[in-house]
Amino acid sequence: MIKKMLFVLALILKANISWSQEITVTKEEVIKEEIVPFPVLEDVPVFPGCEEEARNKKLTCFQEKLSEHISKNFNYPKEARKKKIQGRVSVIFVINAEGKIEIISTKVPEGCELLETEAIRIISLLPKMEPGKFRGETVSTKYLQPIIFNLK
Repeated sequence: MIKKMLFVLALILKANISWSQEITVTKEEVIKEEIVPFPVLEDVPVFPGCEEEARNKKLTCFQEKLSEHISKNFNYPKEARKKKIQGRVSVIFVINAEGKIEIISTKVPEGCELLETEAIRIISLLPKMEPGKFRGETVSTKYLQPIIFNLK
């Protein structure tokens, strides 16, 4: 069981690759969008427990805490295990300007609806966070988190 969880955690960490592209966005574009893309934030959302981290370490801390949360709350659905259903569920969620989680959508292979339900449950349990900031203002931001279900 521990090996399975470590394997899933390793896959999740591998999937969370930081972007190192320079992106220029004007304040007017942000106001039109209402949801600021994660890569252009000046200050990423702060996961509880990451408050004391240096500004340049907060993204890494965010990703680590998110992976820990998924590992801790991960329960392979019994029916999916019985039917040997495996797959990757991508959950797109927003950390709104109040720091609350709002699930927008999921991307799931056909036949993996049981996995989708579990992925949504896990992300729905995320704690309230300090919201991200763009140009000094608190903003909502979108984040995509893949969760891999593997029976190995």
